[in-house]
Amino acid sequence: MRVKPRDGSITVSNAYNADDATPADKKLFLNDFEMHLWARDGRQPNGLNTVKIETVVNTETVNAISSSRARLNLDAGADFTVSPTSANPVEVEVFNSLLNTPFGKNVDRLNHEYSTGKTVQSIKVVGSPANMDFILG
Repeated sequence: MRVKPRDGSITVSNAYNADDATPADKKLFLNDFEMHLWARDGRQPNGLNTVKIETVVNTETVNAISSSRARLNLDAGADFTVSPTSANPVEVEVFNSLLNTPFGKNVDRLNHEYSTGKTVQSIKVVGSPANMDFILG
């Protein structure tokens, strides 16, 4: 994970946890690690603007991204951005489906549990394998 205070972002470069032998009731959520790194130098939760996920390999999320491209009539690997306030109802549905993936739930949980005072304003998907940017506001 990398923290970039200048642009208010956290980048998750590896979130693969299948080999973690910690009992489920003792595991920390990804958002706990993210906020620990964000706050360790005195940064406030409301200063966080973007959570970036590099090279998404989580099967549920990969499938949701593929389905999202199909719903938006995009080619495989095409970049796209969706928001909950789009005038296009398909884009809003795609936004909600991506927010319901493990990484979307992670960012939503981070906003609520750490009182960032923000919500996800848009989700940007780039490339294949995809990177995801959750833009907060």
